[in-house]
Amino acid sequence: MSLAQLEGALHAEQTEQGLRVVLPADTLFGNSLDTIAGDGIALLEATERLIAARHPREVFVAGHTDGIGRDDDNLVLSQRRARAVANWLRAHAKEPMRIIDKGYGRTRPLAPNHRADASDDPEGRQQNRRIEIYLQR
Repeated sequence: MSLAQLEGALHAEQTEQGLRVVLPADTLFGNSLDTIAGDGIALLEATERLIAARHPREVFVAGHTDGIGRDDDNLVLSQRRARAVANWLRAHAKEPMRIIDKGYGRTRPLAPNHRADASDDPEGRQQNRRIEIYLQR
């Protein structure tokens, strides 16, 4: 698979912070709080191939949650998930690099957690449960 195909498969996009890959936490962790699940391994393997091809100076892993639950609990969960992904990347990296992880809890949603009528928005919450990986030069 070419670099362009790999970037396309991971929906990578260039941002001011570097090349960004967004991985759905539901796929990465399944029903687990912070243990990488079977389907998540394939996503991380593809991400690791992208990292190896791009040779970033630094990899930044950001964990995010949806808006359900207490702020403190969401922050801890996002930190644990970001650390789990960062540790997996460290263990499987082809070359040494700086990998930083940080959890943001529910403070940076991509979508609303609730609809305009205040009812739950499961699709929005699903988008918010994610890991963002930035490859920085």
